[in-house]
Amino acid sequence: MMLTRKPKWKFQKELLRESGKALQNPGRGWYRIFPFSIDREPDFEELFWCLDPEDTLALVLLDIGCCRERNLTGEELERVSRIFRFFIGQKKKMILRVVYDREGKGPEREPAFFSLVQEHMKQIGSLVRTISDEILVFQGLFVGSWGELHSSRYLGEQKIRGLWETLRDALGDSCWIAMRTPAQLRLLGGEETLGGAKLALYNDGMFGSDTHLGTFGQPGAGRKDWKQPWEPKEELAFADRYLAGSPNGGEALNGLRPGREQILETFRQLHVCYLNKAYEEACVARWKETPAQAQEPYEGLSLYEYIERHLGYRFVVKQVQVTEKDKKNTGSIQIRITIKNTGFGQFFGRASLWLTAARNGQEETCPLEGDLGQLSPGGEMTFQGCLAADRLFPKKPEKKEPGDPVSLFLQAASRDRPILFANQGAGELVELGRFIAK
Repeated sequence: MMLTRKPKWKFQKELLRESGKALQNPGRGWYRIFPFSIDREPDFEELFWCLDPEDTLALVLLDIGCCRERNLTGEELERVSRIFRFFIGQKKKMILRVVYDREGKGPEREPAFFSLVQEHMKQIGSLVRTISDEILVFQGLFVGSWGELHSSRYLGEQKIRGLWETLRDALGDSCWIAMRTPAQLRLLGGEETLGGAKLALYNDGMFGSDTHLGTFGQPGAGRKDWKQPWEPKEELAFADRYLAGSPNGGEALNGLRPGREQILETFRQLHVCYLNKAYEEACVARWKETPAQAQEPYEGLSLYEYIERHLGYRFVVKQVQVTEKDKKNTGSIQIRITIKNTGFGQFFGRASLWLTAARNGQEETCPLEGDLGQLSPGGEMTFQGCLAADRLFPKKPEKKEPGDPVSLFLQAASRDRPILFANQGAGELVELGRFIAK
């Protein structure tokens, strides 16, 4: 292919293969729980040493049970802000849950007045709104034992809808809100509501029983009325259809002990982006002892390692196409990059995706058109951009020699955090190939 008149160039592609390596990407993966009582100042130095540098997520659990009869004070709100700033400073995206109870005594510890719960939502929401880019998902509606929307006086349809509407308005449009069960999601509205609102599922009973500890309806119950719990296979199909683009996650338990394929298929249908790495220990230990699928590029890995690599998004560059944009003007080159998402879930947030062509210390960069957040689990998308090549491919070289190759790289980042690709040999850059003079 002729990219300039003199000299002539051809594009030599790299062999693009997927690797089985772990990727420390933002907004997906394992998490640990960090509980805080807002009436006590945290020891941030001690907290620092409790963080795992490999984790990009943290579940921040704010216990506001001390405020069941009053609003949060200014001092308490400032303490919440300090907690948020700590995790932001450590580059841990937050899964946020606010609770009144951590002992299974939801009705005893909740406010006696519904309006006070709503006021607490407005107070916390005003803080979260300012840092919404640092929140992966907001779990629950404050009420219920452990904040899990059960054992509460506020679980009727109108109360749940009222709490959700209050929290949604307080947080703003940019924050995802997760409910504990699919039936609770359906209480919020019909298909249009689920399609247009930022709603997700947090399943803290995965494999704990045949209903995932009440997350789903009873086996054999079929698909009931829209607002009722459905049997497990119907609820999984519901999640696959309506929640494929949502940050879903939770905790896995050691109750059912399903086989490898059933575990993976459940995670694919639930589009799991995050899981608790510390609970339940027996379940995690069993995954570590179970081999992953015996095929490249994951042969030799455990099921635990395979799951870790596929939580959320996992991007692989599959194809590169390079053409002259205008054969009469060789200063412009069109690049088309096909990327596949092999993960269980999607990417959430804003990302930049760009190309860099480099030769002898000179660089030419261009952004790629397209949104990584639209790349669905198991799907492929093609992103394209144009490079101005005049400076890298001079029409009249000073020497007769063809010159050094021009290397082409792909790079992505979410704010100040790189997004790594699962291609062999890739780091923060994916080498796509090089332009070589004929």
